[in-house]
Amino acid sequence: MDSEGFDALTRTTMLSSSRRGALVGFALGALGFLRSSGDVAAVLGCKSAGKRCRKSAECCEGICKGKKKRRRCRRRVCKPGQTFNECGGVSLTCTSVEGNLGTCATTTSNKGYCASGVYCIPCTTDADCVSHCGPHAACLDCAIYCGAGKACAGPAACS
Repeated sequence: MDSEGFDALTRTTMLSSSRRGALVGFALGALGFLRSSGDVAAVLGCKSAGKRCRKSAECCEGICKGKKKRRRCRRRVCKPGQTFNECGGVSLTCTSVEGNLGTCATTTSNKGYCASGVYCIPCTTDADCVSHCGPHAACLDCAIYCGAGKACAGPAACS
């Protein structure tokens, strides 16, 4: 794990106010570690978007489409209303705009978003998160594991 991934893991875990928050922070840190160690899909034992597949269970995002013998794993498009298990939803794996595995979430502007990195700071708009998570950042509507109910997210690690 590089120093940036370790710092993100430490911040997320330290800012959480519950065991569940610490566990989520650890899981996000583990994804960060896997990302830094190469092909996440290979480590997880699934196929990433664009790879040939026979059935959906082979794909990281659970979507295998196309004509027989030409089927490929597809990216999941996150939709408004999709959210984390902790928020009463079903965690759906997605691929961020930067190609990192993440989880579908809903932003404060009611848009679907693939969150790969989460930074536990309060926010009200996506603009509040750009300095921490980059130009494609978003403010998530439900991030109860952060304590404030809202948190910044990015397509890669946030800091």
